[in-house]
Amino acid sequence: MYSGQCWGYCPFDAGEPSLTPEEQFIYIRGPTWNFIYVGANDVAGAICEIQPISEVYVPSIGTNGGSITINNLSQFNIQTINITFSNPSKQLSKSCQITSKQGTSVTCTVPRLSGFHNVTVQDASGVNSTHYAWQPYPPFIKAVYPSFTANGLVTLIGDNFGHNTNNTVAVSVSTSNVPCHITFVSSNQIFCKLESSLAKGTKLLPISRSVDDVYTQTYKPYICMYND
Repeated sequence: MYSGQCWGYCPFDAGEPSLTPEEQFIYIRGPTWNFIYVGANDVAGAICEIQPISEVYVPSIGTNGGSITINNLSQFNIQTINITFSNPSKQLSKSCQITSKQGTSVTCTVPRLSGFHNVTVQDASGVNSTHYAWQPYPPFIKAVYPSFTANGLVTLIGDNFGHNTNNTVAVSVSTSNVPCHITFVSSNQIFCKLESSLAKGTKLLPISRSVDDVYTQTYKPYICMYND
């Protein structure tokens, strides 16, 4: 079963990829440029890039940080290279601590962070390259303990809800976008209280959340219930 979890750049329409029968392919449509999951007869053609990527490649990682390998660094003096993650909206910069160098790649440890960043790679001679609008993996909800009434407590369990310091986190539920006001946030839990009761017949899902402007929407979490 698809969980809806994204491991990188995943601008799917809400609810996609789905489990609709006969859907086998992914294509991109405009003008919103969303990925769509479709059947073989729904796409007339496709364009694929078969040449290897030549620009500096910076992979994503979760908001708790960790080890990544940055590739395609042939233009740099690998021995004097420095890598910085900068958040323009917060005016914060953090270094990626290099742990190994091999050929045209370096491995470094990304610190805990959230939101969009510019990643600058530079060596001592001044050669530099900036990867704009890099983001960590988006927030993902594995399970929810729901509520349906005003001021009711909703508990979200998942990953990439921030790094526990100075994050701007927002949650809303249902297609009516009922705000759920945050009372507690950690990197893997959110507690919030509904601003108003859900109208009769209104579903709790989808659940929308934003962590420092990195936004996702979930239709497929496990629904858990408290035992009295």
